[in-house]
Amino acid sequence: MESFVPTSTDPIIPASSNLSLLQDDSSGLILVLEAPDETSYEIHFPGHLAYMVTDEGDRLRSMEYLTGRAATPVGCIENSKWKGWFVEESLGIREADQLIHWCIVTPNDIIDIIALESPVVKVRAGNA
Repeated sequence: MESFVPTSTDPIIPASSNLSLLQDDSSGLILVLEAPDETSYEIHFPGHLAYMVTDEGDRLRSMEYLTGRAATPVGCIENSKWKGWFVEESLGIREADQLIHWCIVTPNDIIDIIALESPVVKVRAGNA
């Protein structure tokens, strides 16, 4: 069964943060989450291979194991079916042990990312 494993970030991102920006360009995938105190956190995946964004209302099965599991919105998915599908689709170019299925859970969105490495997290410039 799939499970969400919370990941500690530095700086720590509050669990109630909302997605305010998603940018995919040559520098990688950048997500900006805004905390209730209006501090913005940038999560940068320079080595992302795939991502999907889904409204939490359309992920009811996933919400059963995601909701209330952590004090952070960032985690990895163990026993990921999506990662298994991705490996099959690559016809052996990628191996499951090379990939990490990251999951960012906000009150309104679930963002799944398949990446080769951990993201870089920082407080967004202009916020303190």
